Amino acid sequence: MYTGAGLGVVNIVLLPLQRNRLREQLAESSTTNVDVEALLAFSIGLGVVFGLVGVGLWIWLGTMIGRGANWARITATVLGALSVVTTPLALVGGAAFGTSSSPLSIGMGLISFVLGVTILILLWQPQSSVFFTSSRTAPQGYPPYA
Repeated sequence: MYTGAGLGVVNIVLLPLQRNRLREQLAESSTTNVDVEALLAFSIGLGVVFGLVGVGLWIWLGTMIGRGANWARITATVLGALSVVTTPLALVGGAAFGTSSSPLSIGMGLISFVLGVTILILLWQPQSSVFFTSSRTAPQGYPPYA
């Protein structure tokens, strides 16, 4: 889970590097007299905000899963499944709408996809189920998180 947070930080750092490509796409798709620079700044700012929320979510779920919270495992499964389904659609969908993704964003998307599948597999291994079950019956002195 913390690897996902690290990947999110890398995505945030790399976002400004894609500024020129995003500027071109915004200029091509704009049919009105829009201030492309303002829209570009807003888009990058929004990407950073959503990226930070994503990083926080990765860290929070990772911490809760580490404590044995079964609800966190289920939440991570739902979010991971959504990511595994939507990542290929986003990569293919961009080409279907005439926009091309940069090799960097395609690479990051593929890494994210593989990470999501790996996390889903690890969360539902028999050893993981034993961990989450045993966490519900934690000894005294440990806060219940399940």
